[in-house]
Amino acid sequence: MTVTQPPQQTLTLGYTDPDGSTAVCRNSERADAVVSLERWWGTWRREAVWRLSGTAHAEVGDR
Repeated sequence: MTVTQPPQQTLTLGYTDPDGSTAVCRNSERADAVVSLERWWGTWRREAVWRLSGTAHAEVGDR
């Protein structure tokens, strides 16, 4: 899966966990996403691909 969040349409929020470590969460209701479904048949074979352009809701967290 590949997700692209346009900066001008993404809310970025930093926070601190109870243990003191920090993290960042980025949330967008206008993200692009490409989702691939693959199955193992001795080798990986792609069965389907979905592409969402500006219609995916994506939330990505970083530490």
